[in-house]
Amino acid sequence: MKVDVWVGSWENARNYAEQAIKQGVKVIISRGGTAALLRHSLDTAIIKVRFTSAAYLEAFERLRSVEGKIAFFVLDTMPSFISHFCKLLNIDACYYSYTGDKDVEEAVKKAKADGCHFGVGGVLAKNYARLYDFSYYTLENTEDEIELALDSAQQTLSSIIQEEKHHRELQLKLEQYEAVLNYTHDGILAINKEGNIVVVNRQAEEILPLKNKPYEGKYIEEVFPSSKLSSVLRTGEKEMDELMKTGNVVINTNRIPIMVNGKIEGVVATFKDVDSIRNSEQKIRTNLHKRGMIARYRFSDIVGESKVMKRAIYMAKSFAKYDANILIQGEIGTGKEMFAHAIHHESQRRNHPFLAVNCSNISADRLTRQLLGREKEGELFGSPESQEGAFELAHGGTLFLDKIDEAPLEAQSDILRILEDNEVCRINGRHTISVDVRIIASAGNGLQKKCK
Repeated sequence: MKVDVWVGSWENARNYAEQAIKQGVKVIISRGGTAALLRHSLDTAIIKVRFTSAAYLEAFERLRSVEGKIAFFVLDTMPSFISHFCKLLNIDACYYSYTGDKDVEEAVKKAKADGCHFGVGGVLAKNYARLYDFSYYTLENTEDEIELALDSAQQTLSSIIQEEKHHRELQLKLEQYEAVLNYTHDGILAINKEGNIVVVNRQAEEILPLKNKPYEGKYIEEVFPSSKLSSVLRTGEKEMDELMKTGNVVINTNRIPIMVNGKIEGVVATFKDVDSIRNSEQKIRTNLHKRGMIARYRFSDIVGESKVMKRAIYMAKSFAKYDANILIQGEIGTGKEMFAHAIHHESQRRNHPFLAVNCSNISADRLTRQLLGREKEGELFGSPESQEGAFELAHGGTLFLDKIDEAPLEAQSDILRILEDNEVCRINGRHTISVDVRIIASAGNGLQKKCK
């Protein structure tokens, strides 16, 4: 612990302390009267160096040769050991306590009026003893008393530093929560177990027809009567993906009860304007279309009246509902790619990328680079020279491998490994990337013969 020592009169103590605080001092150590003065005027930790019986031993040695009444001046409460020592040493003593600078002068004047001509105490009483021509002995703290004060200051400083650290961490969390609340796309509204609003973010104010601002602390029914949060507060049942209409606006909402130790302590609700959801989806679809990663055909685009075609469409629609990989076999020109597009569009991955890769008439190295992507040798992951592979680009969606039976065997082994591990490692890459891709592959009718 670093300790700076400032020496001066008690009149200047406050100025010294204020300078020290400006320099970053968090704990101040001072003696009795000065400590009381600083505690009264400053909002910082003040450690008082207390006088023990050891500090009075030298004073009592000197008092043996003093005749007449002796005044003892003490801040606050007079220690009992002083009167005990005085009785043992047959000292004619008077005792005066004071609480601060304002009444210490009165204590000295009274001692003078009581016939005392010698005083013992701290610095505060010393100044007035001089003023009234009063002989005086100034107590000095022992080394043990100072060390005790330093230990106390060290403990106080540690507590302050720990508290400041906790405060910074709490402040950081509050800032993070505030950022999440105000910069998410969803409106967020929360109530406590009494049904009073505790949180309303900026998006909720824009989306919802709220009344009676400011909202915090008010009963939810006064601010947003159609919220249905009171119902969730009573039942404890969450309500997900509910649609509600407020005015001319349709809103998608989730209402989630907050449970603590099995008891409902409140409800949090999220709100999103359905039109904004549609706009976001439209932007995603537009972006995928620009990049050529969208299914262009639906089952309605496949024309055919034969029983064979109708059965193929029926089977494809059935398979589309499941997330298993699919192999489509058929002669050239029978519409295998159209079926792949339509299956993706009918599946749960319809809002995610659809990417087609032609595996015929291509070298193993080129196809592998197209599927896996690559890193420029020596460059960091994600550098401008990096290139995403088809598996990464199709993440969350469908990868159509056209003419898989004509792909080089080396590339086929890479595809098999990715399907088994759900991970891809770019060429020259240093780490793997998790991928979630459904594979639809096409092949000619001669695949069984090639396998033999």
